[in-house]
Amino acid sequence: MIRLTSLSPESIGVVSHAILMLAAVAVIGLAIGSLRVRGIGLGAAGVLFAGIVLGHLGVEIPHEVSGFAKEFGLVLFVFTIGLQLGPGIVQLWRKQGLTLNGLAVAVVLQGLGLVLVFRYFGGFDTLESAGLFSGATTNTPSLGAAVQAASERGASDSELQRLAGVYALTYPGAIVGIISAMLILRATLRVDPHQVAAQIKAEGPAHEPIQRRTLLVDNYRLAGLAFGDIPGVEETGVRLSRLRRATEETVRAANAQTPIHPGDLIQVVGTRHAIDRFTPLVGQPADVDLMTLVGAAESRKVYVTEPRALNKPLEDLGLDATYSVTVTRVIRSGVEMTPSAAGPFHYGDVARVVGDKEALQRVAEFLGDSAKAVHHTPFLPVFLGIALGVLIGVTPIQIPGLPFPIRLGLAGGPLVAAIALSMIGRVGSCVWYI
Repeated sequence: MIRLTSLSPESIGVVSHAILMLAAVAVIGLAIGSLRVRGIGLGAAGVLFAGIVLGHLGVEIPHEVSGFAKEFGLVLFVFTIGLQLGPGIVQLWRKQGLTLNGLAVAVVLQGLGLVLVFRYFGGFDTLESAGLFSGATTNTPSLGAAVQAASERGASDSELQRLAGVYALTYPGAIVGIISAMLILRATLRVDPHQVAAQIKAEGPAHEPIQRRTLLVDNYRLAGLAFGDIPGVEETGVRLSRLRRATEETVRAANAQTPIHPGDLIQVVGTRHAIDRFTPLVGQPADVDLMTLVGAAESRKVYVTEPRALNKPLEDLGLDATYSVTVTRVIRSGVEMTPSAAGPFHYGDVARVVGDKEALQRVAEFLGDSAKAVHHTPFLPVFLGIALGVLIGVTPIQIPGLPFPIRLGLAGGPLVAAIALSMIGRVGSCVWYI
């Protein structure tokens, strides 16, 4: 049986003891965070509460170890968030970026105004006010920026501990306040979460589900025309996957370069709205499922993990011309969508490809098709990006009118680097992916 006295720093070593205590805080905190009362839980914030309690009970680790764990954890946090947000941040900004950022700035300025009022009437100094602001907004990156700024201005260890102490002291109150505010809004506005969820489901998802439909070609003006040259194909995003000639009994794989003729049965893939728009251009729906008929056409899911297939529009990859296959669907982050000729693959996409068996094997080799790679993070690019972010964070930026340069710090630098690198996607064989 292990005695607590045998786990002292003197008996097991300072570093081993520090790692053990950090792991204990994480385990206890995550267990607390997983508990839910009427659907409300602390989540990862439970680790903070566990740390406060164990610290009160006398658990200590060396300042150097705690400082490294805090800073490195912050860097990992902001860097992984940046990698996740980067690919879609431009699109999100175009939709609601200005409005949402304006509201976010307003909320932050209101919090800053309240902190300044509390400082004036409560007698808090600058460091305590910074800790109050970070804790009250549950903003750990702002705490990191405040600590770094205070360190550069010559703050002592005791002053930095006081800054972090005020943050830790106010953070629990902020958690309770945020949860209470949401409950008050829910009661005041009379919001029923189940009713809202049902309403959103009834209105349909942001991405309309993909479906397939068999069409009978009866437009004689399309005789001999390649499917990809039909007016409206790119506008609707409809893709051709299978075809049965009027004079044949078997089904074959088809793509944008396949010519069609009156009397042919073709299977198209796209959203219901897109197929409804496209159908009158070629013919009429047919009560036949080409997937159930005899033929050489097969369908396969292929993971996109080969760097050479990234950052290039699908039309430049030329999969239909080179491999005689059709990419009918792309699943990205759990969302199924029709592929765009001008849109590139992202690392980890799952492409639904239709073609004959040999063609599918060749295109799978080209795209990578490594399920193992998708479920593993490439750590070389990640740590390369972290190093770049740290360099950006510690680089001084001189702004006219300020007596001293500013730095993005260990929170801002890695975040900016992660967003930029995830938008780039890859450089050579380095792929930034979590």
